[in-house]
Amino acid sequence: MVIRAIFLFLFCVPQFLLAQQFDKGYKERGKASFYGEDLDGKQTANGEKYDMYSMTAAHASIPFNSIIKVTNLDSPDKWVTLRINDRPLTPTRVLDISKRAALKLGMLKTGELTVELEILKVGDNQVVTTNSDSLKNKAEADKKIAATPSEKPKETQKTQKNTPTKKGEVAAGAAAVSTLPLEERFLQPGTYNVWGTKITPSGFGLQIGYFTDINKAIEVGREAIDLGLKELYIQSDNSGGNVTYRIIYGSKKDEESAKEQLPIAKMKGFPEAFVKKF
Repeated sequence: MVIRAIFLFLFCVPQFLLAQQFDKGYKERGKASFYGEDLDGKQTANGEKYDMYSMTAAHASIPFNSIIKVTNLDSPDKWVTLRINDRPLTPTRVLDISKRAALKLGMLKTGELTVELEILKVGDNQVVTTNSDSLKNKAEADKKIAATPSEKPKETQKTQKNTPTKKGEVAAGAAAVSTLPLEERFLQPGTYNVWGTKITPSGFGLQIGYFTDINKAIEVGREAIDLGLKELYIQSDNSGGNVTYRIIYGSKKDEESAKEQLPIAKMKGFPEAFVKKF
């Protein structure tokens, strides 16, 4: 995953010249593996940062931004669509894929899988370029975006503090929340289900994810539910000035009971899970 100047020279330029050999419908079979969590955030060959929860893949020569269908040949009902944004470091594999894609294909335990890829759309082979000015501007923009949601919970808290908590008003407030866009329902600090309803679990659970993007937290949370982790919560917090979101699985009365759920979470694709008190 780590970008190298020689690596880019060998792959990016020749690939541009040979990109026409790839057409929609092109198929290829071979071994696929997935990137480890230690590479999350590292730079890919097209200049992007690797995100283990994105649906991306590395191929030796298919143009960047091509969309491919990848099928598990041992279980053909398991398939995903991925975007090419990197080049594999090991030439013996036809693909390296993201952790999320590996989760969907059922290859987290084996680490390697025989797959068939099919090109659904040939990409433009564009490389992401960055410079110090653009990075500075992006950082400033990110600060403004982060500052905006952190102010909203304070206003909400102030309003609630000065407003009588009658049953009718509470019901009206809940109804008002239900009309908000999903990503806005989590702005006030607290614990919610993945649909944005505020709840009050107690005891201990397992933290299986941590995000600054609520949409990504919701997406991973719902995926965890699909994988069988039904009792799932999203905790919102803005104590550090920026809003963050923890994904918590389970609600047990004591720490030991929560620890007993660790093998389940790890088997479902969350090896870094740990006990967290509500």
